[in-house]
Amino acid sequence: MQRRRLLALLSSGGAVTLAGCQVDPTNGESDDADQQTAPADDEWPAGTFAAEYEQTTVTVVADDGSVRGELQAVIPTTEPEIEIGLAPADSLPADGGMLMIYDRPGTQSYEMQDMSFGVDLLFADSSREITTIHSAPAPGEAGSQETYTGDGQYVLIASREWAADHSIRAGDQLTFNPEL
Repeated sequence: MQRRRLLALLSSGGAVTLAGCQVDPTNGESDDADQQTAPADDEWPAGTFAAEYEQTTVTVVADDGSVRGELQAVIPTTEPEIEIGLAPADSLPADGGMLMIYDRPGTQSYEMQDMSFGVDLLFADSSREITTIHSAPAPGEAGSQETYTGDGQYVLIASREWAADHSIRAGDQLTFNPEL
């Protein structure tokens, strides 16, 4: 329950969560404390992500019940894990990601400034229906933005183009361990 209270505080406090790290809204500086090792190969989770993060399999299901895609996601549960996000990773394998869970739906914003690779951000509402999908290039790539925003209670972060490669669209459903 402490994790839920922390996530409620973060989601209601207007802080900007980053795919890579969190910016302090009072001074715009990133918190680089507690940096973790990046995955060394295509196995996911790897390094600190494997040892310390909760994990779940996330499946995206279409309206007709067919499975569009599935990946293994790590779940940040502590403030440092949430703030750091995927910044320590050099890349994600095709079947790996991160699942952010908030206590209630709201507008979530993710910044890419400390990322070394692009990601897909899939925002889902309280019923786990995907509401918004952003394919975010790595910072500095053509078409990149610093901030990606969507409404949701859940945000699945996957490797860039994962949603397109699996024909995932708004209205599809995220399924994962219901206890999370």
